[in-house]
Amino acid sequence: MKNRFTLLLPILALTFFMNTSNLTAQKDASVEIMQANEKFMNLFNAGDIDEFVSVYTEDARLLPPNGQIVTGKENLKNFWNGMMEAGIKPVLKTVSAHRYGKTVIEEGNVAIHAGDQVVDNVKYIVIWKKINGDWKMYQDIWNSNNPLPN
Repeated sequence: MKNRFTLLLPILALTFFMNTSNLTAQKDASVEIMQANEKFMNLFNAGDIDEFVSVYTEDARLLPPNGQIVTGKENLKNFWNGMMEAGIKPVLKTVSAHRYGKTVIEEGNVAIHAGDQVVDNVKYIVIWKKINGDWKMYQDIWNSNNPLPN
């Protein structure tokens, strides 16, 4: 019995470490996510709302500041269409993007432009999922760096 346990223990340990290594091994995904963000900005600026929301997963969630959670493609369209109609132009900059298997956690900054003026500076976190070879936004949360008005 003792010999069996002695043989089984290293096998169990090896199996455990092999199965958890994907959970802990992070890889830099900045280049891939910057490319996905370029697509996001181009589609947003083109104003094609149907094509634009395709950058989100089917079960995506927006967590905008001072607002309710936005879910569902139609609600995403309504939310972002309002921004497009307001003439807002986002310029995204990835600070970091760490890949864990088919998931990336991105931290970034956005300069929000209205015409020639920057009207807000924002920080964000996006959780991306790789679906059918494309990176899609799954959860998107942001808030302003500007102080609250008095």
